[in-house]
Amino acid sequence: MASCPPDDPRSILVIKLSSIGDLLLFTPALHFLRISWPDAKITLLTESRCVPVIRNNPDHDRVIAFPGEDAQALLPWHPFRVWKQVRRTLVQLREEEFDLALDFQGLFKSWYFFRRVRAGFRAGKGRFPGVDLRSPHRKRVLRHAVVSYFELTDLLGIARPNEEGMALRYSPGASYPPPLTDGSYVLCNPFTLWESKKWPEMHWIALGRLLEQEGLKVIFTGAAGDRTASERMAAAVSADAVSLAGEVDLDGLAAAVSHASCLVSVDSAPMHMGAALGVRLVALFGPTDPLRTGPWAEHALVLSGRCWRLHCRRRACRSRRCLTELHPEIVAAAVQKVINRETDVSG
Repeated sequence: MASCPPDDPRSILVIKLSSIGDLLLFTPALHFLRISWPDAKITLLTESRCVPVIRNNPDHDRVIAFPGEDAQALLPWHPFRVWKQVRRTLVQLREEEFDLALDFQGLFKSWYFFRRVRAGFRAGKGRFPGVDLRSPHRKRVLRHAVVSYFELTDLLGIARPNEEGMALRYSPGASYPPPLTDGSYVLCNPFTLWESKKWPEMHWIALGRLLEQEGLKVIFTGAAGDRTASERMAAAVSADAVSLAGEVDLDGLAAAVSHASCLVSVDSAPMHMGAALGVRLVALFGPTDPLRTGPWAEHALVLSGRCWRLHCRRRACRSRRCLTELHPEIVAAAVQKVINRETDVSG
C-alpha cells in the first residue's frame, strides 16, 4: 500500500453510494475537493437514482451510476443478474487508473468497488482492510453529517473550510414553471421510507386547512408510489389543494420547492433539497436527530413532539409520540414565523 496521499492528484475517484438526501449533504465536501485540486479530473460513483441531483454539479467531471436500488430488489433470487450489474460498473471504473480514490460511504458495497479499482492511494471511511488511510465512522460522536464528511479530507492534510463555506449545492437541470401562478403556496412533503418518521395523515390534513385559512394554497408532493395517499390528503383539505405526487421528476420537484413560500417536510430528500435551494422550511423530526441530519440551512425551523425516546433511530414504533404529539396548530404557527422571517434558527 502507498505510504502517503499524493500532493497534487490528477485523477480522483469519489465514491458515495447512498440516498438522494445523503448525497446532497455530501455536496459541500465534493466542492471542497474541487477547490483543493482544481485541475484534477474528479469521477463520482453514485447510485442511479441519485444522478439527477448531481448531474449538473460543476464539482465533478464524470458520473458513473450503479443501479443499487435495482440490485437490491433482485436479491436474493437473481444473484447472477446482480453480478452482471456490478461487473458492468466495474468495467467503467477500471477504464482508468486514479491517483487518489476516496470512499465517503464506508459500507461493504462501496468498499467492494473501492478495492477493485486501480488507484495509487486509497482513503476511506470505516474499518475495512486494504485501505491506505482509514477514517472511522465515530457514530457516538454527535455532529452533523455535513461536517462528518470532512473528517476524511482532514486526514489528507487539507485545511477544511468553516461551516459558512459548507453550503449544500444543487443545480437542477430542466427549467420548470412553478406549479401555481396565482398566489403563494406551501409545499407539504409527508412521505419518507421510515414509517416512524411520518407525521399522521390527519395532522397533514388539519395543517392544510389551517394554512388555507391564512390565505396560503397547499400542494402535496411525493413519489409515484405516494400518489394515492397524496391525492387523498389534498382532497380532504379542500378542492383547491393540489397533489403533485408522481406527476413530476426530480427537476420538477426542485421547481415546486424553489417557488414555494415555505416547505414543510419530514426528514427526507425533499427537505435537504429545500435546504440546498435556500427555501424557507419547517422540518418535522422524530426518531432521527436534527443535530445529525437536520436541514443545513438558514431560516429553517425544526419541530419535534415529546417522547422520552426522542431521536431513538427506530424505524418502527407503536406510539410514535415524538410526532403524533406535534399538533398541526404548532406547525401552522411555525410556517407563519418562517414565512415572515421571524426566526433565524438553523438546523
